[in-house]
Amino acid sequence: MCISRSFLALMVAGAVTIAALAGDAPKVTGSITSNGKTTALKYAYAQAKPDPFDKKKKATYLVVSDQEIPPAALADEFEFMRWYDKANLKGFAVLINDEKRVVSGNVYDPALKHNGFSGVGMQQVELTAMTPQRIAGKVFLAKPDEFFGDTYQYTATFDVAIITRATAAPGH
Repeated sequence: MCISRSFLALMVAGAVTIAALAGDAPKVTGSITSNGKTTALKYAYAQAKPDPFDKKKKATYLVVSDQEIPPAALADEFEFMRWYDKANLKGFAVLINDEKRVVSGNVYDPALKHNGFSGVGMQQVELTAMTPQRIAGKVFLAKPDEFFGDTYQYTATFDVAIITRATAAPGH
């Protein structure tokens, strides 16, 4: 059996790329409980965005979910809203400012009356890293909360690269 050098080089390059990507794969563990139903959260995506309260500063938008999110939905807020409803997304999103505080948040779960809602003030954040390239830590609700008759609680520990809109396909 004869294997060409170019084919062998391609195989080695592919293996090295896969190994490199696996080392940078985001680490996520967590869950969301909505009206008594608990779902594991396995994916996280982080993006740098302008701080809505001070456009000269950056904030980090973090989405933690039960499923992969298409790059097009991550790149455009309106596309995300159209997509998450159809996808039956379960999870949450928070915007963390450079003072390491949550300044906005959303909850997504079809077990809720309206598939989700936005709110701020109840999320707690404990970051272990926050750089322009990476965010790591924990976002959680210390106790179950209630919104118009729906009860919910979530927690996630994560270590993810911060992607840019130019990133073709974020990791999971």
